[in-house]
Amino acid sequence: ILQSLMQDQNIRSRSISEEEDRAMESLNALEIDTHTFGEESHLVTKQCSDVMGEIDALSKVQLSSIPFHIDVDWGEGVRTQTVGRYPTINNLRLAY
Repeated sequence: ILQSLMQDQNIRSRSISEEEDRAMESLNALEIDTHTFGEESHLVTKQCSDVMGEIDALSKVQLSSIPFHIDVDWGEGVRTQTVGRYPTINNLRLAY
């Protein structure tokens, strides 16, 4: 009878040990996921803060108050009746 009880106790002990190992592996995986989530959450929060800063900066800009100087550089073409070099806005060449 004692031998049978010892075998039963050993089987239960191994079973409990295996369950503890599985629980510890799950806990370890959960801690890794928690750390990864914390890093991603920090990055997303920083990106959101950056975007909010950009939105705030853009809301302070009034396009109607920016002065534009439009100039068409005719160069030598005025005398020769040829087309001018190119038009500019604030000394920047216009594109199509």
